[in-house]
Parts: sequence; structure tokens; C-alpha cells
Amino acid sequence: MQLSFCVYIFQPKTQKPKEKVVHPYSRKAAYLAREEIRLKKKDRQKTEKATRLSNIGEKLLWFQNELDPTRTNYMRKDACAVIESYLHRFDAELEQIELMNGIKGRQGRLHGAREAVIKQTIERERMQYESVGLEIPDIINAKHLKTFRSVSNSALGV
Repeated sequence: MQLSFCVYIFQPKTQKPKEKVVHPYSRKAAYLAREEIRLKKKDRQKTEKATRLSNIGEKLLWFQNELDPTRTNYMRKDACAVIESYLHRFDAELEQIELMNGIKGRQGRLHGAREAVIKQTIERERMQYESVGLEIPDIINAKHLKTFRSVSNSALGV
């Protein structure tokens, strides 16, 4: 008589570890809360810095595009004129918004949020210009102006 043996191998059943509930007043809960607050603060600071650098890059790009390429130097009064044109850069957009809102039969204000942001920006920059001064590239110095013109758009951060 011939005996045959069969061996069956089964995977052992593993229990999935359940996540332990953390008591709200425990040290671990306080640690997790601190870590969460730290990560949110870090993320907020990163986005604020990116926004600030983007705004500076857009300002530099505007100045680079608006300066007359044939001029080699600017006087102080010319720089003031360039700054005034910078402060009036949204005039066309505000005029378009006013035209849209002037159409009869419309209720409410179209693009009200954009209009408010533009007006706040203009007011903030005007106050800054009249009090401590607006930070712009050094266009009065011919050497710095030449360097500023030679910088590419990607180097400006835009």
C-alpha cells in the first residue's frame, strides 16, 4: 500500500493593526497638534514667499518692457514719470470694468472683486510711493540700467 502525503501551506492570517485612539489631553495629542500647526505655518510661509517673489518679478518685468530701449540713462524726473505710468497701469482695465457695469439692464457689479483688488493695489502703491518710496530698478545709473536690460525674463522670476 502506497501512502501519499499532501502538505498544504496556508498564509497565516494577519490582523490589520487598528489605529489606536489618542486621548485628546495626552502628550501625544499635543505633539500631533504642534506638528500639524508647524506644517501649516511652513506651507503658509512658502506660499506667501512665492507670491511676494512673483509680484516683484512681475514689477521688474513691467519696468523692463516699458523702458525706452534707445535711452541709455534716465534723470530723476524721468524716473518719476515712469513710476507714474506704473501707477496708472490698470487704468485701461478699470475703464473696461466701468463700461461693463455701465450697460443698462445689468444688476449687480461685474468683476467687483477684481476691481476692488486693483483699487487696493493702486492705493497701497500710491501711499508707498508718497511716503517711503517705491522700490524700482536703478534706472538713473547707466551701468545698472544696461545690466537690467541684459537680464532675461526667466531670471526676473516670472
